[in-house]
Amino acid sequence: VKTDDSTNETPKQPAGKKMAFSQFIKQDFGPYKCDVKQALSDMENSGTVYMNAGNIRGEFSTIAEGRKMDSSFIMKDGYTYNWSSFAPTMGVKVKVQTNTSGDTSTNTSGTYSWNAEQIGEYNCEDWIVDESKFALPSTITFTEIKS
Repeated sequence: VKTDDSTNETPKQPAGKKMAFSQFIKQDFGPYKCDVKQALSDMENSGTVYMNAGNIRGEFSTIAEGRKMDSSFIMKDGYTYNWSSFAPTMGVKVKVQTNTSGDTSTNTSGTYSWNAEQIGEYNCEDWIVDESKFALPSTITFTEIKS
């Protein structure tokens, strides 16, 4: 016997309430293109994050003390690659660390790394995948930083 208040639908998130961006990207569904704003104390930082099949690319613009810097990263194949307009031909490559709970982290002491925990506002939409977004730029030399 089926009652009116039982359904086979998956429970939906309450309206107006989003999960943290760091949790959203762990779900590894997509492909998505997300407009994001990063919460930093004295800087304005916004950008776009592209996700597909475990690969992530971020393109950010940061304004601090009246100066603008563009930065990008690609996370794929177990590494995060970072580069910026500050040093347009040089970048760093950092091995993604996996902790015991299976979470990945690119937080490496003393190096620039992307932290999804710092993303505040975000809005994601379906995206038609452009694989070139996950190709490393040929004009940049990446130096591996060991943790």
